[in-house]
Amino acid sequence: MSTSSHPARDRFVETAAALPASLTVLIALVAVGVLSIVDFLTGSEFAFSLFYLAPILYVAWFAGRVPGVFAAVISAVTWGVIDVAAGARYSVPIFAVWNAGVRLGFFLLAVWLLSALRRAQVDLATLAHTDALTGVDNARSFYLYVEREIERSRRYRRPFALAYIDLDHFKSVNDTLGHAAGDDLLRSVANSVTRSVRDSDVVARLGGDEFAVLAMRSKGSGERSLVARIESGVQAFRMKKLRRFRLSVSMGVVRIDPRKYSQLDDFLAHADFLMYQEKRKKE
Repeated sequence: MSTSSHPARDRFVETAAALPASLTVLIALVAVGVLSIVDFLTGSEFAFSLFYLAPILYVAWFAGRVPGVFAAVISAVTWGVIDVAAGARYSVPIFAVWNAGVRLGFFLLAVWLLSALRRAQVDLATLAHTDALTGVDNARSFYLYVEREIERSRRYRRPFALAYIDLDHFKSVNDTLGHAAGDDLLRSVANSVTRSVRDSDVVARLGGDEFAVLAMRSKGSGERSLVARIESGVQAFRMKKLRRFRLSVSMGVVRIDPRKYSQLDDFLAHADFLMYQEKRKKE
């Protein structure tokens, strides 16, 4: 799965985009039309421009900044036309244009502020579930994905797999080349594992030099294929300065069948146990 995809961010975006953008804009335009009728009937003495903000902000939040700007322009023009049609009189005609322009500026400012707030909330949701060093999901995000996949697995009767990964001899790289080199190595491992799995799979860093993969819709020999791809990918990126280190990965893979459903902690612990058992064989 793309490293920019995260459960909290996904839920937030799905909620904020419940309808297609085109339908959202259409609903807003209908609302502007209704408001313009009410605006005309109430006459020019009653200040009504504030109410046009509702459909504008609705579009800006649910459809984005560009559709919000479009709604703002339509609303400002509509207000200007209705203002004159309702009987507003100006000593100089250009004042009507000026007032409409001022309201357009106010509408555009509201669109910019609201869309910036929405973008900030999406970014915060992403940051809260991203490992700062490698850019893949963090442990919290990974466990949320696992819990969600358990529910799907139980509902649709489809198995999935968990792989726990530990980087062998990582401490020797840190001690010999320094922490900067170790950080580069961790980023390389994260990128390599991400490239080795399917787009639908989830890659996470659990902490230190430990990673995990949630393999969706695992079938038959899929676990062996997953292990082979990850091991091959990790070996492929070894740089010249790392050749003197016995760089490899130890993995524990557990296939979870909904017909044999157990507690989350049980098979997480089992994957962790298998990984360390593999690691001890290499010592």
